[in-house]
Amino acid sequence: MVIAAPASDHFTLCETALLNDCHCFVEKPLALTVDDVDRVIALADTKNLVLQIGHQERYVCAAVGLFSRERAPVRIECVRRVPHTGRCSDVSVTFDLMVHDLDIVRQLTGADLSTVYASGNADEVSAELLLENGTVVMLEAARRSPVSERRMTLVYDDGIIDFDFIERTISNTTPAQLNGDISADKAPLAIRDPLAYGAALFVEAIRLSKTPIVSGHDGRVTVSWAQQIEQAAQIGVEPMDVEAEVDKRLRA
Repeated sequence: MVIAAPASDHFTLCETALLNDCHCFVEKPLALTVDDVDRVIALADTKNLVLQIGHQERYVCAAVGLFSRERAPVRIECVRRVPHTGRCSDVSVTFDLMVHDLDIVRQLTGADLSTVYASGNADEVSAELLLENGTVVMLEAARRSPVSERRMTLVYDDGIIDFDFIERTISNTTPAQLNGDISADKAPLAIRDPLAYGAALFVEAIRLSKTPIVSGHDGRVTVSWAQQIEQAAQIGVEPMDVEAEVDKRLRA
Protein backbone atom coordinates (compact mmCIF):
# COMPACT_ATOMS: atom_id res chain seq x y z
CA MET A 1 0.00 0.00 0.00
CA VAL A 2 1.17 3.51 -0.88
CA ILE A 3 -0.12 6.22 1.48
CA ALA A 4 -0.37 9.86 0.36
CA ALA A 5 -2.81 11.76 2.58
CA PRO A 6 -2.78 14.76 4.94
CA ALA A 7 0.29 14.44 7.17
CA SER A 8 -1.84 14.31 10.31
CA ASP A 9 -3.49 11.13 8.95
CA HIS A 10 -0.28 9.27 8.07
CA PHE A 11 0.02 7.48 11.40
CA THR A 12 -3.58 6.26 11.53
CA LEU A 13 -3.64 5.09 7.92
CA CYS A 14 -0.24 3.43 8.20
CA GLU A 15 -1.13 1.63 11.40
CA THR A 16 -4.40 0.41 9.87
CA ALA A 17 -2.62 -0.87 6.76
CA LEU A 18 0.04 -2.68 8.79
CA LEU A 19 -2.61 -4.27 11.01
CA ASN A 20 -4.14 -5.62 7.80
CA ASP A 21 -0.77 -7.09 6.74
CA CYS A 22 -0.01 -4.52 4.04
CA HIS A 23 3.48 -3.30 3.21
CA CYS A 24 3.53 0.52 3.43
CA PHE A 25 5.19 3.29 1.46
CA VAL A 26 4.27 6.43 3.44
CA GLU A 27 4.93 10.01 2.36
CA LYS A 28 6.90 12.01 4.91
CA PRO A 29 6.41 12.48 7.81
CA LEU A 30 5.66 8.99 9.08
CA ALA A 31 3.82 10.51 12.06
CA LEU A 32 3.86 13.70 14.12
CA THR A 33 5.26 12.24 17.35
CA VAL A 34 8.08 9.84 18.14
CA ASP A 35 5.69 7.71 20.20
CA ASP A 36 3.45 7.15 17.18
CA VAL A 37 6.46 6.44 14.96
CA ASP A 38 7.68 3.82 17.42
CA ARG A 39 4.26 2.16 17.37
CA VAL A 40 4.20 1.65 13.60
CA ILE A 41 7.88 0.66 13.43
CA ALA A 42 7.28 -2.01 16.09
CA LEU A 43 4.18 -3.19 14.25
CA ALA A 44 6.01 -3.45 10.91
CA ASP A 45 8.91 -5.29 12.56
CA THR A 46 6.61 -7.71 14.37
CA LYS A 47 4.71 -8.54 11.20
CA ASN A 48 7.86 -8.54 9.02
CA LEU A 49 6.37 -5.92 6.69
CA VAL A 50 8.21 -3.33 4.59
CA LEU A 51 7.81 0.22 5.89
CA GLN A 52 9.32 2.88 3.61
CA ILE A 53 9.24 6.66 4.06
CA GLY A 54 8.94 9.11 1.16
CA HIS A 55 12.08 11.21 1.63
CA GLN A 56 12.55 11.41 -2.15
CA GLU A 57 15.14 14.20 -2.23
CA ARG A 58 17.61 11.87 -0.53
CA TYR A 59 17.79 9.94 -3.81
CA VAL A 60 18.65 13.12 -5.72
CA CYS A 61 21.47 13.94 -3.30
CA ALA A 62 22.82 10.40 -3.50
CA ALA A 63 22.76 10.41 -7.31
CA VAL A 64 24.60 13.74 -7.35
CA GLY A 65 27.27 12.27 -5.06
CA LEU A 66 26.73 14.42 -1.98
CA PHE A 67 26.89 11.38 0.32
CA SER A 68 30.12 10.05 -1.17
CA ARG A 69 32.44 12.10 1.05
CA GLU A 70 33.90 10.39 4.11
CA ARG A 71 34.11 13.67 6.02
CA ALA A 72 31.10 15.59 7.33
CA PRO A 73 30.54 19.29 6.59
CA VAL A 74 31.53 21.69 9.36
CA ARG A 75 28.50 23.83 8.50
CA ILE A 76 25.29 23.23 6.57
CA GLU A 77 22.85 25.91 5.43
CA CYS A 78 19.43 24.92 4.07
CA VAL A 79 16.78 27.25 2.67
CA ARG A 80 13.39 25.98 1.52
CA ARG A 81 10.68 28.51 0.63
CA VAL A 82 7.50 28.15 -1.42
CA PRO A 83 4.51 30.42 -2.19
CA HIS A 84 1.27 29.87 -0.32
CA THR A 85 -0.84 27.05 -1.76
CA GLY A 86 -2.94 25.99 1.22
CA ARG A 87 -1.58 22.43 1.09
CA CYS A 88 -0.45 20.64 4.25
CA SER A 89 -2.10 23.24 6.47
CA ASP A 90 -2.74 20.50 9.03
CA VAL A 91 0.94 20.58 10.06
CA SER A 92 3.56 23.27 10.48
CA VAL A 93 6.16 24.06 7.83
CA THR A 94 8.65 22.11 9.94
CA PHE A 95 6.86 18.83 9.21
CA ASP A 96 5.77 19.97 5.75
CA LEU A 97 9.04 21.22 4.20
CA MET A 98 11.91 21.25 6.66
CA VAL A 99 11.79 17.48 7.16
CA HIS A 100 13.36 17.07 3.69
CA ASP A 101 16.47 18.90 4.84
CA LEU A 102 16.54 17.16 8.21
CA ASP A 103 16.76 13.80 6.46
CA ILE A 104 19.53 15.02 4.14
CA VAL A 105 21.51 16.53 7.05
CA ARG A 106 21.33 13.25 8.91
CA GLN A 107 22.62 11.35 5.87
CA LEU A 108 25.44 13.85 5.32
CA THR A 109 26.68 13.69 8.91
CA GLY A 110 25.46 10.50 10.55
CA ALA A 111 25.41 12.54 13.74
CA ASP A 112 22.79 12.89 16.43
CA LEU A 113 21.23 16.15 17.51
CA SER A 114 22.83 17.93 20.47
CA THR A 115 21.30 21.42 20.79
CA VAL A 116 18.37 23.19 19.12
CA TYR A 117 17.55 26.88 18.82
CA ALA A 118 14.47 27.82 16.79
CA SER A 119 11.94 30.58 16.24
CA GLY A 120 8.98 31.28 13.99
CA ASN A 121 5.40 30.20 13.48
CA ALA A 122 3.43 27.51 11.71
CA ASP A 123 4.30 28.92 8.26
CA GLU A 124 7.86 30.16 8.72
CA VAL A 125 10.61 28.64 10.87
CA SER A 126 14.31 29.32 11.39
CA ALA A 127 16.42 26.83 13.31
CA GLU A 128 20.03 26.43 14.36
CA LEU A 129 21.15 22.92 15.22
CA LEU A 130 24.38 21.79 16.82
CA LEU A 131 25.12 18.14 16.09
CA GLU A 132 27.15 15.86 18.33
CA ASN A 133 29.99 15.73 15.78
CA GLY A 134 30.32 19.53 15.91
CA THR A 135 28.52 20.35 12.64
CA VAL A 136 26.45 23.54 12.79
CA VAL A 137 23.21 23.46 10.77
CA MET A 138 21.20 26.55 9.81
CA LEU A 139 17.69 25.88 8.49
CA GLU A 140 15.03 28.15 7.05
CA ALA A 141 11.62 27.02 5.80
CA ALA A 142 8.64 29.11 4.72
CA ARG A 143 5.43 28.46 2.79
CA ARG A 144 4.16 32.00 2.24
CA SER A 145 7.12 33.24 0.25
CA PRO A 146 6.78 35.41 -2.88
CA VAL A 147 9.24 33.10 -4.68
CA SER A 148 10.28 29.46 -4.56
CA GLU A 149 13.75 28.70 -3.23
CA ARG A 150 15.30 25.35 -2.37
CA ARG A 151 19.04 25.30 -1.87
CA MET A 152 21.73 23.81 0.34
CA THR A 153 25.26 25.00 1.10
CA LEU A 154 27.77 22.53 2.51
CA VAL A 155 30.90 24.06 4.03
CA TYR A 156 33.83 21.65 4.41
CA ASP A 157 37.35 22.23 5.65
CA ASP A 158 38.52 21.82 2.03
CA GLY A 159 35.87 23.76 0.12
CA ILE A 160 32.19 24.54 -0.40
CA ILE A 161 29.38 22.80 -2.28
CA ASP A 162 26.30 24.81 -3.28
CA PHE A 163 23.31 22.84 -4.53
CA ASP A 164 20.20 24.49 -6.00
CA PHE A 165 17.35 21.96 -6.04
CA ILE A 166 15.13 24.10 -8.29
CA GLU A 167 17.65 25.14 -10.93
CA ARG A 168 19.42 21.78 -10.60
CA THR A 169 22.84 23.42 -10.52
CA ILE A 170 25.92 22.65 -8.44
CA SER A 171 28.92 24.78 -7.50
CA ASN A 172 31.79 22.77 -6.03
CA THR A 173 35.21 23.92 -4.80
CA THR A 174 36.00 20.69 -2.92
CA PRO A 175 38.04 17.79 -4.35
CA ALA A 176 34.86 15.66 -4.46
CA GLN A 177 33.86 14.32 -7.86
CA LEU A 178 30.17 15.13 -8.20
CA ASN A 179 27.64 14.51 -10.94
CA GLY A 180 27.13 18.09 -12.04
CA ASP A 181 24.94 17.31 -15.07
CA ILE A 182 21.63 16.80 -13.32
CA SER A 183 19.27 18.67 -15.63
CA ALA A 184 19.79 16.62 -18.79
CA ASP A 185 17.34 13.99 -20.01
CA LYS A 186 20.08 11.38 -19.65
CA ALA A 187 20.22 11.93 -15.89
CA PRO A 188 19.42 8.81 -13.81
CA LEU A 189 15.84 8.12 -12.72
CA ALA A 190 16.70 9.08 -9.13
CA ILE A 191 17.20 12.64 -10.41
CA ARG A 192 14.58 12.79 -13.16
CA ASP A 193 11.76 11.23 -11.13
CA PRO A 194 12.74 10.48 -7.52
CA LEU A 195 9.18 9.43 -6.62
CA ALA A 196 9.18 6.74 -9.32
CA TYR A 197 12.66 5.70 -8.22
CA GLY A 198 11.47 5.39 -4.61
CA ALA A 199 8.43 3.37 -5.68
CA ALA A 200 10.70 0.97 -7.58
CA LEU A 201 12.85 0.55 -4.47
CA PHE A 202 9.71 -0.15 -2.42
CA VAL A 203 8.64 -2.94 -4.79
CA GLU A 204 12.17 -4.36 -4.74
CA ALA A 205 12.27 -4.34 -0.93
CA ILE A 206 8.99 -6.31 -0.84
CA ARG A 207 10.10 -8.74 -3.54
CA LEU A 208 13.49 -9.43 -1.93
CA SER A 209 12.27 -9.17 1.70
CA LYS A 210 14.88 -6.56 2.57
CA THR A 211 14.99 -3.32 4.53
CA PRO A 212 14.14 -0.31 2.34
CA ILE A 213 16.76 2.39 1.80
CA VAL A 214 14.58 4.92 3.65
CA SER A 215 13.22 2.90 6.54
CA GLY A 216 10.87 3.66 9.39
CA HIS A 217 13.91 4.16 11.62
CA ASP A 218 15.12 6.90 9.24
CA GLY A 219 11.68 8.49 9.47
CA ARG A 220 11.94 8.38 13.26
CA VAL A 221 15.04 10.60 13.24
CA THR A 222 13.38 13.34 11.19
CA VAL A 223 10.21 13.24 13.30
CA SER A 224 12.28 13.49 16.48
CA TRP A 225 14.28 16.45 15.16
CA ALA A 226 11.15 18.18 13.82
CA GLN A 227 9.44 17.73 17.19
CA GLN A 228 12.38 19.30 18.99
CA ILE A 229 12.46 22.25 16.57
CA GLU A 230 8.75 22.89 17.08
CA GLN A 231 9.14 22.71 20.84
CA ALA A 232 12.11 25.12 20.77
CA ALA A 233 10.14 27.56 18.60
CA GLN A 234 6.94 26.99 20.61
CA ILE A 235 4.85 26.53 17.49
CA GLY A 236 2.21 24.16 16.24
CA VAL A 237 -1.04 24.06 14.32
CA GLU A 238 -4.58 23.19 15.27
CA PRO A 239 -5.58 19.64 14.28
CA MET A 240 -7.44 19.66 10.96
CA ASP A 241 -11.08 18.56 10.87
CA VAL A 242 -10.70 16.10 7.98
CA GLU A 243 -14.46 15.67 7.38
CA ALA A 244 -15.00 19.43 7.31
CA GLU A 245 -12.05 19.85 4.90
CA VAL A 246 -13.43 17.21 2.52
CA ASP A 247 -16.88 18.80 2.63
CA LYS A 248 -15.37 22.22 1.92
CA ARG A 249 -13.51 20.92 -1.12
CA LEU A 250 -16.59 19.14 -2.45
CA ARG A 251 -18.56 22.38 -2.23
CA ALA A 252 -15.82 24.42 -3.94
